[in-house]
Amino acid sequence: MDMPSADVVIVGAGAAGLMAARELKQRGRKVLLLEASARVGGRILTRRVARAGVPIELGAEFVHGEAPETKRLLDEARLVTVPVSGDHYRSDNGKLSDQGSAWERMRLVFRHLGRTRKHDRSFQDFLDERPGGPALRRERELARGFIQGFNGAYSTLISEKSIADQGDPTEGAAEASRIVKGYDALIEYLRSDVEDDIRLRSQCTRIVWDRSSVTVTDKKGRSYRGRAVILAVPLPMLQDESIALDPDIPELRKAARQLMMGQVVRVSVVVKERFWEKKAEEASYIHTPMRPFSVWWTQNPLVAPVITGWAGGPPAVELADNDDVEDAALRELAR
Repeated sequence: MDMPSADVVIVGAGAAGLMAARELKQRGRKVLLLEASARVGGRILTRRVARAGVPIELGAEFVHGEAPETKRLLDEARLVTVPVSGDHYRSDNGKLSDQGSAWERMRLVFRHLGRTRKHDRSFQDFLDERPGGPALRRERELARGFIQGFNGAYSTLISEKSIADQGDPTEGAAEASRIVKGYDALIEYLRSDVEDDIRLRSQCTRIVWDRSSVTVTDKKGRSYRGRAVILAVPLPMLQDESIALDPDIPELRKAARQLMMGQVVRVSVVVKERFWEKKAEEASYIHTPMRPFSVWWTQNPLVAPVITGWAGGPPAVELADNDDVEDAALRELAR
């Protein structure tokens, strides 16, 4: 049997792999897209539960900030988005307090970040100096919860300068929208252009390459030949060498090991009634920065019986090690 061949073999059919395949194919290149799992989409995973009334996102949910490429694709696919709206609250010991503009309150802390510091330090070291003094204590708690959640980061590891280089770290979160039909509708739009080029359940294990060609072998011993290869895989796969490179590329491995993948846990709860409306009718976000889930959010402005808890960084790792994440989420939600 002849070995399947293409101009470019792409490993990984998440959003990046699908987009790379689509762009190359539109430029007249032949592609093969290898995906280890039984589905495409990677960290985009949408489920539909009739009693929820809206798509349930188990992965990516928001379109953050300007996102010109994403919005161009949404327009092409005729997919409707709705801007996130509503009020921010904070919950402490079962009591809700209106936060006004939570983004503005966090910016009071972030404006102290040292972008031009000679020696970098962790975000936690920055917080430990209590920027803004006693008056901003609760704002610092919000900022820490935001960095852990939005970046999926350890405050003790993420760099102060890396956050400062973003300009306004809250900008993307403050301007967010949802895809009404669900994020997987965008994935299906990308998939439609490269459907015949996708090989599911094809876990790449080895790549033999030189400057003129590559041979990619999967776990079942099947081989694919190309002129080039694109690796659109999660960072840990480059760090743990689960994909063997022959010859190896030490610079690639070294760079990968200096990076860290953020960790998050999210739980969406479909409830019998939207109980939060009794205390906060227009609630969008409920911040709980000192709890395992640092924030909960509703589907506002859509009226749906769904509330989502989000944890990032160390709390996410602890929750993931919990034998019953569902029970932990319900306890926190009840609190």
